[in-house]
Amino acid sequence: MVNIIVYIILAFFALSFLGLGIYILARKPVYDAFTTGTISTANCTNNSCIIVVTFTPINATDPITSGQSEIDGSYKTGDTVKISYDSTSPNTFGINQIKPAVFGWSFTSIGIFLVLIICALYYLNRKPSEYVKSDRESAPEYRPEPQPEAEQINKYEPKVPLESEDEYENPFNQ
Repeated sequence: MVNIIVYIILAFFALSFLGLGIYILARKPVYDAFTTGTISTANCTNNSCIIVVTFTPINATDPITSGQSEIDGSYKTGDTVKISYDSTSPNTFGINQIKPAVFGWSFTSIGIFLVLIICALYYLNRKPSEYVKSDRESAPEYRPEPQPEAEQINKYEPKVPLESEDEYENPFNQ
């Protein structure tokens, strides 16, 4: 009973990770174009900066200068950053963003790994009766071999009754 509950919980997580990964991979990303930009101004305190970024979208002639944006990290004026932006509206952009495909493949991989764990646990914990025929089905019918006559069972047994112990020849006393 406990194994079934563990399988159900693992299956729930596996399907959740698989579904989320496939959803992330299949959906249209917010940012579909990538370029680099330069930090125009930076005011940093305690690993947090307020910056202004200037970048030129691909196939555009005029650069775009952002308003003030708060970003984690330590940056200086003149540093280069990765810009992800919407090709139909370049004013919608993100700075140093991880591509969604990285998360999609990560979640999908975790889901596949959990499915493999479920299969391995099932294989290791199943009962022998599930994959081996019962003894009556797999074992041949038992037929005892014919027994030799009583005279042949012990060849050292005298065939005629002896008068005394001295007449009996013991093979182990030689």
